[in-house]
Amino acid sequence: EYPKYERTASGLLFQDLRYGEGDAVAPGRRVVVDWDGYTFYLSHVLQARNLPKGGDFEQNDDAFLSFIPGDGTVIPAFDECVKDMRVGGIRRFIVRPGPLSYPGVLKGNWKEGKDGVGPVPASLSGKRALEFVNRNTANVDKSLLFDVEILGV
Repeated sequence: EYPKYERTASGLLFQDLRYGEGDAVAPGRRVVVDWDGYTFYLSHVLQARNLPKGGDFEQNDDAFLSFIPGDGTVIPAFDECVKDMRVGGIRRFIVRPGPLSYPGVLKGNWKEGKDGVGPVPASLSGKRALEFVNRNTANVDKSLLFDVEILGV
């Protein structure tokens, strides 16, 4: 259904936009990434009109996302996405509802997200977009699209 994307054994759809030539991501080593996320429906990125109720969501511009793959601080799709990347690489991936995505409705501490799982958008618009996807109980696609760039290992 997405011919330009490869599929991992767990079902994560991804495509490399740029291959990195720096250090490789390795188990147990901290990785620093720049990321952007979007609500994604039927192969289209969605944004609410005038963006007050949702649009793209991204990290705080003052800090990058830093995590150790497998440490439980990010959704499993992020762990899987970065595992064979190198510094300088950019990968786009599609996260469908299920075990690779967020664990339900985000609530409470937006800094941490539900159960401490991120990434969590920095803007209110982004938080609303992500919350809409996670809270939506209608028969609507709850897929998310992310672009991740490896900045350091």
